[in-house]
Amino acid sequence: MTAHTLAPRPEVAPLNAAELVFVAQHRELVAGLCGGSVTPEALGSLYDRVLVTWAASPAADRADAEQLVRAFGIALGDLVVALSPGTGWASSTDEAGTELALTHPGVDVLVYPLGVVARRWSAGETGWLAGYPDEIARGLAELAAAGS
Repeated sequence: MTAHTLAPRPEVAPLNAAELVFVAQHRELVAGLCGGSVTPEALGSLYDRVLVTWAASPAADRADAEQLVRAFGIALGDLVVALSPGTGWASSTDEAGTELALTHPGVDVLVYPLGVVARRWSAGETGWLAGYPDEIARGLAELAAAGS
């Protein structure tokens, strides 16, 4: 039998003032790029175009990928929040540090949209973002229904 060590559950807290400003700044950036209407389709299309253009650019000319990933992660999380009643942003802290996460009452699951975008950006993956918010919202709803 193999022994498994479970990591302790992260501490979850409401966003602090600095995190609220961080989120607002990134929302504004993406809203401007989407013409003010951030829909899953518009965000997915923008993400794909930006990633392909960024990846095709010479390394010396590339914008800061971390800033782009953060902006797309916030927008992605906001779309999940809009589709999943009760879901909201929180600050998740564990031994590795603090990250922004999505929480849902009655569901013992945290969603890390910035981490999702970071992994898919690093992999050069396109075509996934438009369907992701609905997929996660459905999953959270199923988990909440199962827990009731």
